[in-house]
Amino acid sequence: MNKMQKISILSISLLSIMSSAAISPALSYIGDYFYNSSELMIKMVVSLPAIFIIPVTLLTGRLTSYIKKKTLVYMGLTLYLVGGLGGAVANSIVVLLVFRSLLGIGTGLLIPLMRGVIADFFDGKERVQMMGYASAVNNLGGIIATLFGGILTIYGWRYPFLVYIVGLFVLFLVIKYMPDHPLEKKESRSVSINRNVWMIGLSHYMMVLIFFAVPSGLSYYISESGLGTGVTTGVLISLVTLGSFITGLNFHTLKVFLGDSTVIVGLGLETFGMLGIGLSSNLIGVSIALLLVGIGIGILSPNIYLKTSLESSKEDVTLALAIAACFSFLGQFSSPLINEYIQDFFHFNRVDSTFYISFGIGVFSIIIILLNKVFKVYIPKHVE
Repeated sequence: MNKMQKISILSISLLSIMSSAAISPALSYIGDYFYNSSELMIKMVVSLPAIFIIPVTLLTGRLTSYIKKKTLVYMGLTLYLVGGLGGAVANSIVVLLVFRSLLGIGTGLLIPLMRGVIADFFDGKERVQMMGYASAVNNLGGIIATLFGGILTIYGWRYPFLVYIVGLFVLFLVIKYMPDHPLEKKESRSVSINRNVWMIGLSHYMMVLIFFAVPSGLSYYISESGLGTGVTTGVLISLVTLGSFITGLNFHTLKVFLGDSTVIVGLGLETFGMLGIGLSSNLIGVSIALLLVGIGIGILSPNIYLKTSLESSKEDVTLALAIAACFSFLGQFSSPLINEYIQDFFHFNRVDSTFYISFGIGVFSIIIILLNKVFKVYIPKHVE
Protein backbone atom coordinates (compact mmCIF):
# COMPACT_ATOMS: atom_id res chain seq x y z
CA MET A 1 0.00 0.00 0.00
CA ASN A 2 1.46 3.38 -0.99
CA LYS A 3 1.97 6.41 1.26
CA MET A 4 -1.05 8.43 0.07
CA GLN A 5 -3.38 5.47 0.58
CA LYS A 6 -2.17 5.15 4.17
CA ILE A 7 -2.60 8.90 4.70
CA SER A 8 -6.16 8.76 3.33
CA ILE A 9 -7.04 5.96 5.76
CA LEU A 10 -5.47 7.79 8.70
CA SER A 11 -7.09 11.13 7.76
CA ILE A 12 -10.51 9.86 8.90
CA SER A 13 -9.06 9.70 12.43
CA LEU A 14 -8.64 13.50 12.39
CA LEU A 15 -12.34 13.94 13.00
CA SER A 16 -13.52 12.05 16.10
CA ILE A 17 -11.87 14.10 18.88
CA MET A 18 -12.54 17.21 16.83
CA SER A 19 -16.30 16.53 17.07
CA SER A 20 -16.27 17.77 20.67
CA ALA A 21 -12.90 19.51 21.03
CA ALA A 22 -13.60 22.29 18.51
CA ILE A 23 -16.39 23.75 20.63
CA SER A 24 -14.95 23.19 24.11
CA PRO A 25 -13.08 26.55 24.28
CA ALA A 26 -16.29 28.41 23.35
CA LEU A 27 -18.54 26.68 25.89
CA SER A 28 -18.70 29.52 28.42
CA TYR A 29 -19.42 32.00 25.58
CA ILE A 30 -22.23 29.80 24.28
CA GLY A 31 -23.57 29.81 27.84
CA ASP A 32 -23.49 33.61 27.91
CA TYR A 33 -25.37 33.82 24.60
CA PHE A 34 -28.04 31.29 25.59
CA TYR A 35 -28.26 32.71 29.11
CA ASN A 36 -31.71 31.25 29.73
CA SER A 37 -30.33 27.71 29.40
CA SER A 38 -28.89 25.75 32.33
CA GLU A 39 -25.18 24.98 32.61
CA LEU A 40 -25.96 21.29 32.09
CA MET A 41 -27.82 22.12 28.85
CA ILE A 42 -24.82 24.11 27.62
CA LYS A 43 -22.45 21.25 28.45
CA MET A 44 -24.71 19.00 26.37
CA VAL A 45 -23.51 20.93 23.30
CA VAL A 46 -20.25 19.01 23.81
CA SER A 47 -21.63 15.73 25.14
CA LEU A 48 -24.92 15.26 23.20
CA PRO A 49 -23.31 13.98 19.96
CA ALA A 50 -22.02 11.01 21.95
CA ILE A 51 -25.50 9.60 22.65
CA PHE A 52 -26.19 9.52 18.90
CA ILE A 53 -22.76 8.14 18.11
CA ILE A 54 -23.40 5.03 20.22
CA PRO A 55 -26.32 3.38 18.33
CA VAL A 56 -25.07 4.54 14.93
CA THR A 57 -21.61 3.11 15.63
CA LEU A 58 -23.11 -0.26 16.51
CA LEU A 59 -25.34 -0.13 13.42
CA THR A 60 -22.31 0.68 11.26
CA GLY A 61 -20.61 -2.48 12.51
CA ARG A 62 -23.55 -4.40 11.02
CA LEU A 63 -23.88 -2.28 7.86
CA THR A 64 -20.35 -3.20 6.74
CA SER A 65 -21.78 -6.59 5.77
CA TYR A 66 -24.12 -4.93 3.25
CA ILE A 67 -22.55 -1.61 2.24
CA LYS A 68 -18.95 -0.96 1.20
CA LYS A 69 -16.92 0.79 3.87
CA LYS A 70 -15.86 3.57 1.51
CA THR A 71 -19.55 4.35 0.80
CA LEU A 72 -20.23 4.50 4.54
CA VAL A 73 -17.31 6.92 4.92
CA TYR A 74 -18.90 9.20 2.28
CA MET A 75 -22.21 9.15 4.18
CA GLY A 76 -20.52 9.85 7.50
CA LEU A 77 -18.46 12.75 6.16
CA THR A 78 -21.54 14.40 4.61
CA LEU A 79 -23.49 14.32 7.89
CA TYR A 80 -20.37 15.39 9.79
CA LEU A 81 -19.99 18.50 7.64
CA VAL A 82 -23.68 19.46 7.81
CA GLY A 83 -23.93 18.92 11.57
CA GLY A 84 -20.60 20.55 12.36
CA LEU A 85 -20.86 23.65 10.20
CA GLY A 86 -24.61 24.02 10.87
CA GLY A 87 -23.93 24.98 14.49
CA ALA A 88 -22.57 28.32 13.26
CA VAL A 89 -26.04 29.43 12.09
CA ALA A 90 -28.11 28.18 15.05
CA ASN A 91 -30.25 30.84 16.76
CA SER A 92 -31.66 28.71 19.57
CA ILE A 93 -30.19 26.10 21.88
CA VAL A 94 -32.64 23.53 20.47
CA VAL A 95 -31.52 24.10 16.86
CA LEU A 96 -27.91 24.00 17.98
CA LEU A 97 -28.48 20.65 19.69
CA VAL A 98 -30.20 19.30 16.55
CA PHE A 99 -27.11 20.11 14.49
CA ARG A 100 -24.95 18.54 17.18
CA SER A 101 -27.09 15.41 16.89
CA LEU A 102 -26.44 15.25 13.13
CA LEU A 103 -22.75 15.62 13.88
CA GLY A 104 -23.06 12.67 16.25
CA ILE A 105 -24.72 10.51 13.59
CA GLY A 106 -21.99 11.34 11.08
CA THR A 107 -19.26 10.63 13.61
CA GLY A 108 -20.99 7.37 14.55
CA LEU A 109 -20.67 6.20 10.96
CA LEU A 110 -16.97 7.10 10.86
CA ILE A 111 -15.76 5.83 14.25
CA PRO A 112 -15.70 2.04 13.62
CA LEU A 113 -14.34 2.57 10.12
CA MET A 114 -11.31 4.54 11.37
CA ARG A 115 -9.75 1.36 12.74
CA GLY A 116 -11.89 -1.21 10.96
CA VAL A 117 -10.23 -0.30 7.65
CA ILE A 118 -6.83 -0.63 9.33
CA ALA A 119 -7.79 -4.13 10.47
CA ASP A 120 -8.78 -4.96 6.86
CA PHE A 121 -5.50 -3.97 5.27
CA PHE A 122 -2.81 -4.46 7.94
CA ASP A 123 -1.55 -7.29 10.17
CA GLY A 124 1.15 -7.91 12.74
CA LYS A 125 3.62 -5.16 13.59
CA GLU A 126 2.25 -2.93 10.83
CA ARG A 127 -1.23 -3.08 12.40
CA VAL A 128 0.23 -2.08 15.80
CA GLN A 129 2.02 0.86 14.16
CA MET A 130 -1.07 1.96 12.21
CA MET A 131 -3.22 1.79 15.37
CA GLY A 132 -0.68 4.04 17.07
CA TYR A 133 -0.61 6.39 14.09
CA ALA A 134 -4.43 6.49 14.04
CA SER A 135 -4.41 7.53 17.70
CA ALA A 136 -1.76 10.17 16.95
CA VAL A 137 -3.74 11.57 14.00
CA ASN A 138 -6.88 11.50 16.14
CA ASN A 139 -5.12 13.71 18.65
CA LEU A 140 -3.66 15.89 15.90
CA GLY A 141 -7.27 16.64 14.96
CA GLY A 142 -7.87 17.59 18.57
CA ILE A 143 -4.87 19.94 18.55
CA ILE A 144 -6.09 21.63 15.37
CA ALA A 145 -9.63 21.89 16.74
CA THR A 146 -8.78 23.30 20.16
CA LEU A 147 -6.12 25.74 18.96
CA PHE A 148 -8.16 27.21 16.12
CA GLY A 149 -11.43 26.86 18.04
CA GLY A 150 -9.92 28.86 20.89
CA ILE A 151 -8.48 31.52 18.59
CA LEU A 152 -11.78 31.89 16.72
CA THR A 153 -13.65 32.63 19.99
CA ILE A 154 -12.08 36.10 19.70
CA TYR A 155 -14.59 36.83 16.92
CA GLY A 156 -17.59 35.22 18.63
CA TRP A 157 -18.96 31.86 19.72
CA ARG A 158 -20.18 30.93 16.21
CA TYR A 159 -16.77 31.00 14.53
CA PRO A 160 -15.24 27.89 16.17
CA PHE A 161 -17.80 25.79 14.27
CA LEU A 162 -15.89 26.67 11.08
CA VAL A 163 -13.15 24.28 12.23
CA TYR A 164 -15.33 21.43 10.94
CA ILE A 165 -14.46 22.47 7.38
CA VAL A 166 -11.46 20.14 7.85
CA GLY A 167 -13.98 17.44 6.90
CA LEU A 168 -13.80 18.68 3.31
CA PHE A 169 -10.05 18.01 3.24
CA VAL A 170 -10.65 14.48 4.54
CA LEU A 171 -13.41 13.92 1.95
CA PHE A 172 -10.98 14.88 -0.83
CA LEU A 173 -8.34 12.42 0.39
CA VAL A 174 -10.88 9.62 0.76
CA ILE A 175 -12.33 10.14 -2.73
CA LYS A 176 -8.91 10.33 -4.42
CA TYR A 177 -6.74 7.87 -2.52
CA MET A 178 -8.57 5.59 -0.07
CA PRO A 179 -8.60 1.95 -1.28
CA ASP A 180 -12.04 0.35 -1.59
CA HIS A 181 -12.20 -2.97 0.25
CA PRO A 182 -14.50 -5.39 -1.60
CA LEU A 183 -17.80 -6.23 0.06
CA GLU A 184 -17.47 -9.68 1.53
CA LYS A 185 -20.40 -12.04 1.16
CA LYS A 186 -20.66 -13.39 4.66
CA GLU A 187 -22.36 -16.62 5.45
CA SER A 188 -25.25 -16.45 7.87
CA ARG A 189 -23.65 -16.87 11.27
CA SER A 190 -24.12 -15.65 14.79
CA VAL A 191 -21.84 -12.79 15.78
CA SER A 192 -19.30 -13.87 18.36
CA ILE A 193 -18.06 -11.01 20.54
CA ASN A 194 -15.53 -12.17 23.09
CA ARG A 195 -16.41 -11.37 26.72
CA ASN A 196 -13.05 -9.66 26.96
CA VAL A 197 -14.18 -7.13 24.32
CA TRP A 198 -16.93 -5.96 26.68
CA MET A 199 -14.46 -5.68 29.54
CA ILE A 200 -12.02 -3.72 27.38
CA GLY A 201 -14.95 -1.49 26.38
CA LEU A 202 -15.72 -0.87 30.06
CA SER A 203 -12.12 0.22 30.61
CA HIS A 204 -12.55 2.62 27.67
CA TYR A 205 -15.66 4.01 29.35
CA MET A 206 -13.76 4.68 32.58
CA MET A 207 -10.87 6.31 30.73
CA VAL A 208 -13.18 8.77 28.96
CA LEU A 209 -15.35 9.31 32.05
CA ILE A 210 -12.23 10.51 33.86
CA PHE A 211 -10.97 12.65 30.99
CA PHE A 212 -14.17 14.35 29.87
CA ALA A 213 -14.08 16.76 32.79
CA VAL A 214 -11.53 18.63 30.65
CA PRO A 215 -13.59 19.45 27.52
CA SER A 216 -16.81 19.92 29.50
CA GLY A 217 -15.41 21.82 32.49
CA LEU A 218 -12.10 23.50 31.68
CA SER A 219 -13.65 26.51 29.89
CA TYR A 220 -15.70 27.37 33.01
CA TYR A 221 -12.71 26.69 35.29
CA ILE A 222 -10.35 28.98 33.35
CA SER A 223 -12.97 31.72 33.00
CA GLU A 224 -14.22 31.76 36.61
CA SER A 225 -10.71 31.40 38.07
CA GLY A 226 -9.55 34.43 36.09
CA LEU A 227 -6.75 32.44 34.44
CA GLY A 228 -7.61 33.40 30.87
CA THR A 229 -10.08 33.42 28.00
CA GLY A 230 -11.39 31.02 25.36
CA VAL A 231 -8.04 31.27 23.58
CA THR A 232 -6.31 30.15 26.78
CA THR A 233 -8.67 27.19 27.09
CA GLY A 234 -8.04 26.18 23.49
CA VAL A 235 -4.27 26.23 23.97
CA LEU A 236 -4.53 24.29 27.24
CA ILE A 237 -6.75 21.55 25.81
CA SER A 238 -4.39 21.26 22.86
CA LEU A 239 -1.68 20.24 25.35
CA VAL A 240 -3.71 17.12 26.14
CA THR A 241 -3.92 16.20 22.49
CA LEU A 242 -0.26 17.14 21.94
CA GLY A 243 0.77 14.68 24.67
CA SER A 244 -1.44 11.99 23.14
CA PHE A 245 -0.18 12.77 19.63
CA ILE A 246 3.49 12.34 20.55
CA THR A 247 2.75 9.21 22.59
CA GLY A 248 0.67 7.72 19.77
CA LEU A 249 3.53 8.14 17.30
CA ASN A 250 5.77 6.15 19.65
CA PHE A 251 3.13 3.71 20.89
CA HIS A 252 4.79 0.53 19.61
CA THR A 253 8.10 1.39 21.32
CA LEU A 254 6.35 2.41 24.55
CA LYS A 255 4.26 -0.75 24.63
CA VAL A 256 7.33 -2.95 24.27
CA PHE A 257 9.10 -0.96 27.02
CA LEU A 258 6.16 -0.90 29.48
CA GLY A 259 4.98 -4.47 28.86
CA ASP A 260 2.40 -5.60 31.43
CA SER A 261 2.51 -2.17 33.12
CA THR A 262 1.12 -0.35 30.06
CA VAL A 263 -2.41 0.12 31.41
CA ILE A 264 -1.40 1.03 34.98
CA VAL A 265 1.13 3.62 33.79
CA GLY A 266 -1.33 5.19 31.33
CA LEU A 267 -4.19 5.30 33.81
CA GLY A 268 -1.92 6.59 36.58
CA LEU A 269 -0.73 9.50 34.44
CA GLU A 270 -4.30 10.39 33.45
CA THR A 271 -5.61 10.12 37.03
CA PHE A 272 -2.92 12.15 38.77
CA GLY A 273 -2.97 14.66 35.93
CA MET A 274 -6.63 15.34 36.78
CA LEU A 275 -5.65 15.87 40.42
CA GLY A 276 -2.93 18.25 39.27
CA ILE A 277 -5.47 20.41 37.42
CA GLY A 278 -7.58 20.76 40.56
CA LEU A 279 -4.59 21.58 42.78
CA SER A 280 -2.99 24.08 40.40
CA SER A 281 -3.62 27.78 40.89
CA ASN A 282 -1.63 28.97 37.87
CA LEU A 283 -1.38 28.23 34.15
CA ILE A 284 2.01 26.48 34.41
CA GLY A 285 0.66 23.90 36.85
CA VAL A 286 -2.51 23.36 34.80
CA SER A 287 -0.41 23.00 31.62
CA ILE A 288 1.87 20.34 33.12
CA ALA A 289 -1.13 18.43 34.50
CA LEU A 290 -2.94 18.49 31.15
CA LEU A 291 0.18 17.26 29.36
CA LEU A 292 0.33 14.30 31.78
CA VAL A 293 -3.33 13.55 31.09
CA GLY A 294 -2.60 13.58 27.36
CA ILE A 295 0.37 11.22 27.65
CA GLY A 296 -1.75 8.84 29.72
CA ILE A 297 -4.53 8.81 27.14
CA GLY A 298 -1.97 8.43 24.36
CA ILE A 299 -0.87 5.19 26.01
CA LEU A 300 -4.35 3.89 26.86
CA SER A 301 -6.36 4.65 23.73
CA PRO A 302 -4.37 2.78 21.03
CA ASN A 303 -3.81 -0.06 23.50
CA ILE A 304 -7.58 -0.43 23.96
CA TYR A 305 -8.24 -0.61 20.21
CA LEU A 306 -5.29 -2.93 19.61
CA LYS A 307 -6.44 -5.36 22.30
CA THR A 308 -9.99 -5.23 20.96
CA SER A 309 -8.81 -6.13 17.45
CA LEU A 310 -6.65 -8.95 18.78
CA GLU A 311 -9.51 -10.41 20.84
CA SER A 312 -11.78 -10.58 17.76
CA SER A 313 -11.98 -12.69 14.63
CA LYS A 314 -11.50 -11.08 11.22
CA GLU A 315 -15.26 -11.37 10.60
CA ASP A 316 -16.24 -9.62 13.82
CA VAL A 317 -13.44 -7.10 14.29
CA THR A 318 -15.32 -4.06 12.90
CA LEU A 319 -18.28 -4.69 15.21
CA ALA A 320 -15.94 -5.30 18.15
CA LEU A 321 -14.15 -2.00 17.48
CA ALA A 322 -17.55 -0.31 17.23
CA ILE A 323 -18.48 -1.67 20.65
CA ALA A 324 -15.21 -0.38 22.14
CA ALA A 325 -15.85 3.04 20.60
CA CYS A 326 -19.41 3.11 21.95
CA PHE A 327 -18.15 2.76 25.50
CA SER A 328 -15.96 5.80 24.86
CA PHE A 329 -18.88 7.94 23.77
CA LEU A 330 -21.09 6.65 26.57
CA GLY A 331 -18.37 8.03 28.85
CA GLN A 332 -18.57 11.39 27.07
CA PHE A 333 -22.33 11.61 27.42
CA SER A 334 -22.54 10.47 31.02
CA SER A 335 -19.55 12.41 32.38
CA PRO A 336 -21.38 15.76 32.91
CA LEU A 337 -24.42 13.94 34.32
CA ILE A 338 -22.41 11.85 36.79
CA ASN A 339 -20.31 14.85 37.81
CA GLU A 340 -23.40 16.96 38.47
CA TYR A 341 -25.02 14.15 40.49
CA ILE A 342 -21.91 13.67 42.66
CA GLN A 343 -21.52 17.43 43.14
CA ASP A 344 -25.15 17.79 44.26
CA PHE A 345 -25.06 14.68 46.46
CA PHE A 346 -21.96 15.79 48.37
CA HIS A 347 -22.70 19.56 48.07
CA PHE A 348 -19.32 19.87 46.37
CA ASN A 349 -20.14 22.55 43.81
CA ARG A 350 -16.84 24.36 43.37
CA VAL A 351 -15.55 25.23 39.91
CA ASP A 352 -12.68 22.74 40.29
CA SER A 353 -14.74 19.92 41.84
CA THR A 354 -15.17 18.07 38.53
CA PHE A 355 -11.40 17.42 38.38
CA TYR A 356 -11.30 16.01 41.92
CA ILE A 357 -14.24 13.76 41.08
CA SER A 358 -12.36 12.49 38.01
CA PHE A 359 -9.32 11.81 40.22
CA GLY A 360 -11.50 9.73 42.55
CA ILE A 361 -12.91 7.72 39.64
CA GLY A 362 -9.37 7.15 38.38
CA VAL A 363 -8.16 5.85 41.76
CA PHE A 364 -11.15 3.49 41.86
CA SER A 365 -10.24 2.22 38.36
CA ILE A 366 -6.61 1.62 39.34
CA ILE A 367 -7.75 -0.43 42.35
CA ILE A 368 -9.99 -2.56 40.11
CA ILE A 369 -7.08 -3.27 37.72
CA LEU A 370 -4.80 -4.25 40.61
CA LEU A 371 -7.50 -6.55 42.00
CA ASN A 372 -7.78 -8.23 38.59
CA LYS A 373 -4.15 -9.31 38.92
CA VAL A 374 -5.29 -11.37 41.92
CA PHE A 375 -8.77 -12.56 40.83
CA LYS A 376 -8.04 -12.69 37.06
CA VAL A 377 -11.52 -11.78 35.85
CA TYR A 378 -9.97 -10.50 32.61
CA ILE A 379 -7.58 -13.01 31.03
CA PRO A 380 -6.27 -12.12 27.54
CA LYS A 381 -7.03 -14.79 24.97
CA HIS A 382 -4.41 -13.62 22.50
CA VAL A 383 -0.66 -13.52 22.22
CA GLU A 384 0.69 -10.11 21.18
